[in-house]
Amino acid sequence: MICPTCGRNESRKSGFSVFKDSRNQRHKCKICGRVWTTTDKTPKLLYFDIETSQIQFKGFRTGEQYVPATRITRDWFTLCWAAKWVCTTSMYSYVLRPKEAKEADDERIVKALWDMFNETDIVIGHNSDQFDIKKMNWRFMKHGLKPPKPYRTVDTLKIARRVTGATSKSLDFMVKN
Repeated sequence: MICPTCGRNESRKSGFSVFKDSRNQRHKCKICGRVWTTTDKTPKLLYFDIETSQIQFKGFRTGEQYVPATRITRDWFTLCWAAKWVCTTSMYSYVLRPKEAKEADDERIVKALWDMFNETDIVIGHNSDQFDIKKMNWRFMKHGLKPPKPYRTVDTLKIARRVTGATSKSLDFMVKN
């Protein structure tokens, strides 16, 4: 049986089960000492971040102002994203090709991120609940994709504000100050 912690295939049965159910046997890794049952499922955790384009619109002046939807000439789209499965060394990223960027066609990279969201159990990101996940849900709908299977979220901005009282949502600001 492969250990869910260290990935080694050096385990032995540990103890005994009250019920003679072969699907619920306890195992102990000889290397790291982790004890688990065969019904345990180690959750898949995914770190991710997205970058989006600006909204383009026609206006009469600069500065802060309300822009009605009728003035929008080009809505935002996903420029790129990066992700990493927790406890792995591989990074995944997709970037729009120049032709896709000119045409604001992010379908290829949105579908690739949807595949990862559909595999994950927990999504981790900075300000992901208020920005990244909402933005990606819109792009999934725009490209006719069904919502990915349910997952939980961990928003590191919420944690930082709860624990430290950080004044800025910028991760760079938090690290430097």
